[in-house]
Amino acid sequence: MLWTSSEGREERLKRLRAGLKTYADAGVYGRLTYSFVGSLLSLGAVGGIDEDVGPELLPANNRAEVLSETFDAVYQQVSSRPGLTPAAIMWRTYLKVYRIKILVHLLWAFAEVGCRVGSPLILRKLITWFWGWESSGGDAAAFPAWQGWLWSGLLALMGYLYCAVHHQLFWKGMRNGFTMRLQAIAAVQAKVLRLNAAGVAAVTAGKIVNLVSNDVRRFDEAGTFGVFLIAGPVELAIVLVLIGLKMGFAASVAGGLLGRRIVRLRHATALQTDERVKLTSEALSGVLAAKMLGWEDGLLARIHAVRGREQGFVRAQARIRALNMGLAFAISPVAALITFATARGTGHVLTVANVFYTIALLQLPKLYMADFFVKSVEALSELRVSMARIGKFLCLAEPPPPYHHVSSAAPGTLLVPGLDFDWEVLPWAQGSGAYGGVGAGNAREKTGQNEDAQGGQGERVDTQPNRDPGKLTLRGIRLESAPGRLIGVIGEVGSGKSSLLSVLLGELQPTAGGGVDVGGRVAYVSQVPWTVAGTVKENILFGGEEDPDFYARVVQACALGDDLAMLPGGDAAELGERGVNLSGGQRARLSLARAAYSRAEVQLLDDPLSAVDPRVGRTLFEACIGPGGVMAGATRVLATHQTQHLGASDEVLVMRGGAIAERGTMAQLAARGVPEAAAMHEAALDDATYDGQLGSEDEEVGEVDDEGVAAHARPGDETQDAAQDAECQTDAAPASRPERAPDRTPAENRDRDEARPGRHPSIVSRLLAKVTRRRLIDQGSSFAEAAKPSMAAAGTLILAEEREIGSVDWHVYGAYCGYMTWSIVITIAAAMFVGQGVYLYGDYWIAVWSSKSEAEQQEAFWIWGYAIMVSCVLAISLVRAQLFFHYTLVASSAMHHAMIERVMRAPLSFFHTNPTGRVLNRFSKDQGAVDDQLPTVAFDAIQAAMIVLGCFVLLMVVVPFIIPIFIPLGIAFVLVYRRYVCTSREVKRFEATSRSPVYASFSALLKGLPSIRAYAAAPRFRARFLRDLSDNGAWWFVFVTCARWVGFRLDLLVALLMTAAPLLMMGVHDSLSARLVGLGLSQSLQLGGMLQWAVRQASEVENHMTSVERMLAYTRLPQEPPTLAQGGPPPPKGWPGAGMLQYDDVTAVYREGLPPVLHDLSFTLEGGLSCGVVGRTGSGKSSLLLTLFRLIPVTHGAIRLGGVDTARLALDALRRQIAIIPQDPVLFSGSLRGNLDPWNAFDDHRLWEVLGAVQLGPVVRALGGLEGRMQEAGDNLSVGQRQLFCLARALLQGASILALDEATANVDRATDVLIQEAVRTFSKTGAGDDGRARRTVLVIAHRIHTIMDCDRLLVLSDGHLVESGEPGFLARGRGVFSRLVRAAGAGGGRA
Repeated sequence: MLWTSSEGREERLKRLRAGLKTYADAGVYGRLTYSFVGSLLSLGAVGGIDEDVGPELLPANNRAEVLSETFDAVYQQVSSRPGLTPAAIMWRTYLKVYRIKILVHLLWAFAEVGCRVGSPLILRKLITWFWGWESSGGDAAAFPAWQGWLWSGLLALMGYLYCAVHHQLFWKGMRNGFTMRLQAIAAVQAKVLRLNAAGVAAVTAGKIVNLVSNDVRRFDEAGTFGVFLIAGPVELAIVLVLIGLKMGFAASVAGGLLGRRIVRLRHATALQTDERVKLTSEALSGVLAAKMLGWEDGLLARIHAVRGREQGFVRAQARIRALNMGLAFAISPVAALITFATARGTGHVLTVANVFYTIALLQLPKLYMADFFVKSVEALSELRVSMARIGKFLCLAEPPPPYHHVSSAAPGTLLVPGLDFDWEVLPWAQGSGAYGGVGAGNAREKTGQNEDAQGGQGERVDTQPNRDPGKLTLRGIRLESAPGRLIGVIGEVGSGKSSLLSVLLGELQPTAGGGVDVGGRVAYVSQVPWTVAGTVKENILFGGEEDPDFYARVVQACALGDDLAMLPGGDAAELGERGVNLSGGQRARLSLARAAYSRAEVQLLDDPLSAVDPRVGRTLFEACIGPGGVMAGATRVLATHQTQHLGASDEVLVMRGGAIAERGTMAQLAARGVPEAAAMHEAALDDATYDGQLGSEDEEVGEVDDEGVAAHARPGDETQDAAQDAECQTDAAPASRPERAPDRTPAENRDRDEARPGRHPSIVSRLLAKVTRRRLIDQGSSFAEAAKPSMAAAGTLILAEEREIGSVDWHVYGAYCGYMTWSIVITIAAAMFVGQGVYLYGDYWIAVWSSKSEAEQQEAFWIWGYAIMVSCVLAISLVRAQLFFHYTLVASSAMHHAMIERVMRAPLSFFHTNPTGRVLNRFSKDQGAVDDQLPTVAFDAIQAAMIVLGCFVLLMVVVPFIIPIFIPLGIAFVLVYRRYVCTSREVKRFEATSRSPVYASFSALLKGLPSIRAYAAAPRFRARFLRDLSDNGAWWFVFVTCARWVGFRLDLLVALLMTAAPLLMMGVHDSLSARLVGLGLSQSLQLGGMLQWAVRQASEVENHMTSVERMLAYTRLPQEPPTLAQGGPPPPKGWPGAGMLQYDDVTAVYREGLPPVLHDLSFTLEGGLSCGVVGRTGSGKSSLLLTLFRLIPVTHGAIRLGGVDTARLALDALRRQIAIIPQDPVLFSGSLRGNLDPWNAFDDHRLWEVLGAVQLGPVVRALGGLEGRMQEAGDNLSVGQRQLFCLARALLQGASILALDEATANVDRATDVLIQEAVRTFSKTGAGDDGRARRTVLVIAHRIHTIMDCDRLLVLSDGHLVESGEPGFLARGRGVFSRLVRAAGAGGGRA
C-alpha cells in the first residue's frame, strides 16, 4: 500500500513538473492575473519543489548573462564621457538602460492614482444620496433609487480596476529592482576578474561580500518605491485641490531632511558592516590558529566592538523609520483634526457626505505620502550611497592585461630589459580602467615596505615616480630566455623571488617604461597553493580538454596516484574550500599537476617543493619539472630554497635585496663561492623511508624501547587505517593544518598496509602498485574508478546547506520575542489594540458630530474631545513604533553576539564541512535582513492587520447581515493563502541557499586572481558565476511572482466584498443611517490594497523569519569544552610548574563512532626538554598535537600538564600554556602590535627584543613600527616573514610548551638555522625571570639535523608509540630510528 502511494505521488510529481508554465508561455490574461505560476503552486502544495525548478521559470531576458551584457555595453559608453564621477556614471547608466521601463512604471502609478482618487469621489456621491434619502424621508422623486444603485456599482468597479492596476504597478517595479540588482552584482564580479593583486590588495573579501549583499539590496527597494517620489506628490496635489486644504507639505519637507540624514547614516553603517564582515571572514579563515592561540576572546571583542559601532548607526536609522511609520498611522486623524477645526473656525457647517468624503481623501496621502513617499526617499537615499560605493569600486583603475595575453613573441620567450618594479608604484593607476576607472587600489607589499593605507577605495593613488630606489621592490631586473630553458631563482626570505614571478605574470608592473614580454601560454603555481571548490579532477583539468593518457602521466609525475586512490571517490572526490581536506603537500602537488596538464609554454613555479619532503621533491623535479619531466620543452622559472635540484637548470638567478645579484649555472655559482648556491644535501625522513624500514623487518619493529613500549602492529589495523585516513582528510585538515598530511605514493601506502605479519612482503606490494599504475596509464582510466567503491559515496566533503522544511516553527517566533523580552512584546501588542480602538472611535465621534445641528456643532466639547483622541492616537503610535524598532535591534544584536560566539567556539568539524562563504552569508545577508528589513515589514504587517481587523469589525457593526458573506470569503482567503505560503516558504529558502555560492565565489576569486589571470580562465569563471547568479535570481523572480499571484487574488476577494457591501446597503437603505454608511464605507475603502498588503507583509515576515531561523541555528551549534569565563575549572596556583608533560594510555578518536587514531599512547617529558616527533603520514603526529590542544576527544587515558589532567582545566587556560608555530602562518588584519601581543601584556622593549631575536626588526620598522598596519592575512609580508612573525608571537606567549609543526618548511636554510637557534635560546631561558628551563618543546620535522638536536625522540606508527629515547642513542642502536637515519642519509645524499 505504501509502495502504491509512493508510486502515485511520484507520478503526480512528474505530471506537475511536466506541466510547469513559464512567463513566456502566458498570454495577456495569464500575465495580468499571474495565473502562469499556478502550476508551480500546485507543485509546491505537494512538496515537489526542488533546486531545479526555479531556474526553469526565469525569463530568458532576465538571465544574468543577458542583463550583464546590456549593462556593460551602456556602462562603457557612459564611462567614456569625461568629467563624470563614479556615482554619476552609475546613475546615467541605469537611467539609460531603464528609461522606458521607468516611464511605463510611472504611467501605471498615475493609473493607480486615478483609481484611488476616483473612489472617494464616487463615495461622496453615494453618501450624498443616502443623506438626501434619509433627510427627505425617502423622497424617490428627488433621490431616485437607481442613482444609489449606480454609484454603488461604480464604487465596486473601482475596486476591480484598482486590483488589476496595483499589482501590475508593483510587479513592474519589483522586476526592475531585481534586474538592476543582478546587473550590479555581475558588474562587481566582472571588475574583480579584471583586477590584479596590486589593484585588489585593499579590497577585502568582507567589503566585496557587503557590496553584493547589503548594498545591492537597495535596488530592490528603490525599484519598487522610487516611482512614488513623483506619484506621491501628484496624488497629494490632487487631494489638496479636491478638499481645498493645505496639508502634507510639512511631511514632505521633513522627508527631504530625513533623506539627507539617512544618506550619512547609511554610509557610516556600510563602513562598519564592511569592517565587521571582514573581521568575521578573517576569524573564520584562521579559526584553527585562533583556537590554538586562545585568541577567540580577543577576536570576539574586536567583532563586538565593530558591531557596537554598526549598531549605533542602525539604531539611528531605526528611529527614523519608527518616526515615519508612527506618523503614517496617525497622519489621517491629525489631518482630519486640522481640517475640521479649520472648518468650525471659519463657520462652515459639517455634513455627513463632506466629512466622510474628506476622511476618504485624507486617507490617500497616508499610503502614498506618509508611507510610500517616505519609503522612496529612504530607498533612493540609501541607493545613492550604494551607487557611490559600487561606482567607486567599478572605477578602480585596471591594470593592463598580462603580457602573455597580448604578446606576439615566440612561445616560451621571456624578456625583462633592466627595469625597476615596486608594489606601491602603480603607473597604470593614472589612467582609466576598462570600466572608466579613476584611481587605484593599494599596492600589495611583498618585501616589508610600507603600504599606502588610503588606496583601494577608488581614490587616485600617488604613483611616486621619484621613489627612493633603495625602497623599490625590485631594481634593475634584466632577464632574457629562449624557449624551453629551466631557470632557477634562489635567495633568502624576502629577497624578491615571488615578486620576480609576479613581474612575469603581469601582476607587478614597471615603475616606468616597458618592454617586458612573455610569449605563449602561462601556467602558475603559487607559493600558497590555490584550489577551486570542485573535484580533484576539475582542479587538474581546470577547464581543459581531457586527455586520459596525459592526465594519468601528469598524476603519476606529481606523485598524486596514491593520494587519489586513498581519497574517498578518487579524483571525483570533492575538495573543500581552500582544499581543507588536503595537506599542504597535496595542495602543492595538485597545483603543480594543474600547471603540468595545461602544457603551457611558460611555467612559473613559486617554491612548490617546500611543502613536500625531500624524496617526494626529488620525484617532482625529476618526473615533472626537470629536463626529463612532463614540463620539459616549456620555459620553466622555478623559485625555490631546494637548491639541490638546480644542478640541471640552464641558469640560476640569485636574488638579494630586490636585485639579481648573481647569475649563472649552479656549478659556476658554486665555483664563485656564492653562499646561496650551497647545495642542500641534508638527510630527511619521508614516507618512503618509513615504509622501507617500518614495513620490511617486523621482528625488529616489535622491540621494546627504553620505556618498555611495545611496538607490535595490531590485527585489523588495515580497515582502521583507511577510516583514519579518510577522517583525517575531512575533519583534521583546516587551512592552517597542524600536521602535514600524506605526501606518499600508491606503492608506499600499500607497502605500509601489506608488510604486516600475515601479509605480502613489501616488495610484492611495490610490484603490484607499479602494475596498477601502468594499467591506469595504459587504459587512461579515471582514478575515481581505482578508488574503493565503498568510499565513492563519501567523496563529497562539503555538506549541503541545511534547509528547514515547512512553515517557520512557532519556537522561532518565540525565541525572537524572547530576545526582545516578553514584557516589551506584550506592551507593544496592547498598544496596537488600544491605538486602533481609539482611532476608530475618533471617526465615530466625527460621524456623530457632523449629524448635529449647526449650533451644536459649534460647541467646544466636540472639537476638544476629538483633539484628545487624536493626541492619544499620535502618542500611542509613536511610542509603540519606537519601542518596537528599538527592541528588534536589541534582539538582532543579541542574536549576532550569540551566533558569533557559538561559531568561534564550535568544533573544527563544523568549519571543514561549511565553506566560509556560507557562514558569512549568515553574518551579512541574514544579519542585514534581521537588522533592517524584518523590523520594518513586521511592524507594517501588524499595523496593517490592525487596520483590516478594524474595518471588518466596523462593517459587521454597520451591516450585520454582511457576516454570512464573510464566511465564503474567509474560506477562500484561507485556501488562497495556504496554497501560497507553503510554496513561498520553500522558494525563499531556496533563494537563501542558492545565494551562498554567489557570495563564496567572491572570496575564492580574490584569493586566486593571479592564477585565474595566468591561465586566462576568467571567461570560464565568469560563465559559471553568471549561471549561479541566474539560478539565485530565478528563485527571487519566482518569489515576487508568487507574491503578486496571492496579492491579486486577495485584492479580488476584497473587491467582491466591496461589491457586496454597498449593494447590501442599498438593499436595506430604508433602515440605515447615512452616518453609519459613511463610516463603514470610508473605512472599507482602505481594504482595497490594505488586506493584501497585510498578507503580503505577513508573508514577508515569515520569509525574513527564515533568516532568524538560520541565525538561531548557529546559536545552537555544538561547543568545545568551557573556558574560564564560561565556568571552566581554573588551574591550581603555580600551575604548570616546570611544564612536565605526561600521556597515560591515551586513546583518541576524531569523532564518536570512528576508529581510534591514537592507541594507548604513554610517555613522559620532563619540563624544559625538547622532543622530536617523527613518523610517516597518518602515524599520529597530527593527532598527538590535536589531543594536546583538546581539539579532538580522548576516549581513554589522561594527558597531564604540570601534573594536572588537561581534561579538568578550562580550555583557554590550557591553550595559553601551549604555543605553536604552524606550517601555514596565520595573521589577522589590524596593527602589528595586535598580532604580536593581542592582550597588551608586554611593553615595547620586550616586543622589540623578540622581533630582534627573529630578525624582523628592520621589516617592522619599515612597516611603520609596532602600530603599523598588518594587511588581511599578512599579505604585506612574505610567507617566510609571516613564519618568523608567528615564531616571535609564540616565543612571546610565555607558554610552557612550544610546538613546531614543520615550521621551517617554507624558509631557506639560513632562516631555518635562525628559527632553531631562537627556539633553543628561549626554551632555555624559560617563561619567567628565574632563568629556569620551563619550556617543553615538541618538534615535528622531516629534517634529520632538526630532530637530532632534540633531547628526546618519539617514533610513531599507526597511532602507536614504536620507539622513544635520546636521538643520538637511538641512532647508534639497532632499533627503528637507527635504520630510518641510515636510510634517510643514503637517500638524502642523492641530489
